[in-house]
Amino acid sequence: FEYCTNLSEVNFGKNIKEIDYQAFIGCKNLKSVTLPASIEYIGYNALGYTGDWSENDGKVVGFTIFGRKGSDAERYANENEFIFKESGTSIVGDADMDGSITIVDATTIQKYLAKVITESKIDLKAADTDHDGSVTIVDATRIQKYLAGLIEEL
Repeated sequence: FEYCTNLSEVNFGKNIKEIDYQAFIGCKNLKSVTLPASIEYIGYNALGYTGDWSENDGKVVGFTIFGRKGSDAERYANENEFIFKESGTSIVGDADMDGSITIVDATTIQKYLAKVITESKIDLKAADTDHDGSVTIVDATRIQKYLAGLIEEL
């Protein structure tokens, strides 16, 4: 998947054990990944790197890894100074509950606000990206800004 610049989402299988050296380098639109507990090895620069070493040390701004506390996912995030968030609970920004933060989450919030979908199709806690206790268009805008790299975390 090296230099797949349009790649914005990856769904890793529950039994994946390794992500090899530079497997996703250059995937500038891949802003976050959720790694299963089965991960035992993540290779050098495998995730979160643009390949452009002249900017931000080659890192995707705000790159976030969701995974199990104490796992190789957390180790990789810490060693590479990426954001790590423990999974298993609501992921802030993951309004459509698919395990990753994409533009679809912003659209899910917009559909909810327009009453196109019901509460059963949205994680309201995850959708509340500004943590003010309600889901508004501001939350959808924050997701868009996060995906564009304008803010580093939700």
